[in-house]
Amino acid sequence: VRAEVTPDLRYLLVVQSKADKAKSDKMPRYVTRTGFVETEDLRTKVGDDPGLPQKLSIFNLSDKSQRAVPLTGLPTWNETRHLRVEDARWSNSGRLALMLLSQDFKDRWLVEVDFATAKLSLIEHLHDPAWHSWDLNEFGWTADGKSFWYQSEKTGYAHLYLWDGSTSKALTQGQFEATSIKPTADSRHFYYRANRARPSQFDVFRVDRAGKSEQITDLGGNTGYDLSPDGQEIAFLHSTIDQPPEIYLQT
Repeated sequence: VRAEVTPDLRYLLVVQSKADKAKSDKMPRYVTRTGFVETEDLRTKVGDDPGLPQKLSIFNLSDKSQRAVPLTGLPTWNETRHLRVEDARWSNSGRLALMLLSQDFKDRWLVEVDFATAKLSLIEHLHDPAWHSWDLNEFGWTADGKSFWYQSEKTGYAHLYLWDGSTSKALTQGQFEATSIKPTADSRHFYYRANRARPSQFDVFRVDRAGKSEQITDLGGNTGYDLSPDGQEIAFLHSTIDQPPEIYLQT
């Protein structure tokens, strides 16, 4: 179901699953051209994910050997719990991080793949006895490939964290959500969108690796953004309750 090859073409990570045998649901459509009720096939029920469990393997493309990637070191995981690879991120230096989700959505694991040993190194584990959100799971590598950044709700709010290979540090803190995270090309800063002032007002901020934040916009209402590749310009999409979205450019 997924394949990730290293930049040097030495190794291949393969994610395999069983054949999809899950039953899909049906939905009636009452407004049709014929005037008769028709049915439409939908996805499977939540909690009845097709093709689980997924298994990970490392292929050595030089000698054609294969090694299974064990999951035994993941907290709260056991043979009765199914998980899937939800997303993957490569660094510029050839490191691979994966986000794993349990079938019941109660656990999320962020891990780095060690291709030489066919093992996973745990970056963070989140557990929620109710439900872990499908969103607020942004993650990636800094441009220099030395650090890994990720979004976590472990305090109850989504915040930005930086992992240096052994420990993690919170770069944002407080009763607000830090989203739309984008690291700069020089790996020194991170831009993010947050509702610091009040829950309904979103502005753009910038934080350095020491955790010092500065506010970039103070327009009120709802402000989204996109950062230019060289980090020299920012495009904003801003709206208020009585003003439609407009585009702004800041250099």
